[in-house]
Amino acid sequence: MYGDKEGLDTVLNNLITNAIKYTNNNEVQIEIFKENNNVIFSIVNGLEKSSGENLENIWDPFYVLEKSRSKELSGTGLGLSIVKKILEKHNLNFGFNVKEDKIEFYIIF
Repeated sequence: MYGDKEGLDTVLNNLITNAIKYTNNNEVQIEIFKENNNVIFSIVNGLEKSSGENLENIWDPFYVLEKSRSKELSGTGLGLSIVKKILEKHNLNFGFNVKEDKIEFYIIF
């Protein structure tokens, strides 16, 4: 695979840091697996049930999923927006799924 190493480092660092910082059940699951001719990166963490609302905005700049978090913990809300821009520049498929009390972010290489 060819790509911007620094940009992809930023993507993985952001997704992993967010999962660790925001999990509500102290669990983070990371998987990298091959499916057909693709390599899939998946990261799953716990999610507060009330946080599952308005997720269509999750990639927007300054959007913070859990409004009750302090700025000290939550940051500026730019991380996922930056992740989206980098992944789009690499023409990669990516997204997220919410199931019950967990959120999964995935990237298809």
